[in-house]
Formats: sequence, C-alpha cells, structure tokens
Amino acid sequence: MIENNDFEIEEEKRLKYELNLQLATEFISKMSDYVNCGRDLEPFIHAFKNEHRKLQQGMFMMMLKLMEAIAEDDYPTDARNKDSKEISQKILIGFKIVKRQDYINEGCSVSRADQYVQGIFAKPSNYLRTI
Repeated sequence: MIENNDFEIEEEKRLKYELNLQLATEFISKMSDYVNCGRDLEPFIHAFKNEHRKLQQGMFMMMLKLMEAIAEDDYPTDARNKDSKEISQKILIGFKIVKRQDYINEGCSVSRADQYVQGIFAKPSNYLRTI
C-alpha cells in the first residue's frame, strides 16, 4: 500500500513532468516554425551568444543531449534526417577519440582510458560543469 506522502510525491513528479512536456512541446513548435520558414540562423546565434552565461551552458547541454539522442541506433530516420544521425554519430566518435587521448595524456593507462570513454563517459553532455 502506498503511503499518502509517497502518493503526493509521485503526483508532484507527474505534474512536473506534464508541465515540462507542455513547455517542451511549445518550444519545439516555435523552433520548428523558425526553421521551417527558412529563416537566417544568424539572429538566433546572436541572441544565444547574448544570453546569460549559465543559461548558455544549460542550453548547450540541451543541444548536446539532443545530438546524443539523434546518434542512438534506435533513432528513426529517413532521407530527410539521416544526415543528422550520421553526423551526430561521427561527432560522438570523434569526441571519444579526443577524450581517450586526454585521459592517456593525464597519465591513465590505455586500458583505463578505453574504459573511461564507454557508457556515460562517452557522452559530451556529461562533461559540462554547472555553476
């Protein structure tokens, strides 16, 4: 039997998730409208560069996590988005190569460096620090 407090915690989590999903759906819709109209991306880049530095870090984390999701084997593609998946996968391979060499340069053995660039350490988003 679920205690009342456990139920409240689960309900709070559910409501938070639903709110985040709604905000994310609205954000994706606005972003889709922006790119669908063939807009120049320079104003977007300019606006991003002028955001608060901590928010830039959070937004970049979101972009990295999106790229990591696109690179997953089960990410659905067709001719319209297959390049996104292939490029994302290649970027992640390059990241692993560079991080592996960083670990070796820091004194790790090759086998330890190989272990470090597997699993969660294979994802660039896990290397971003938050302040």
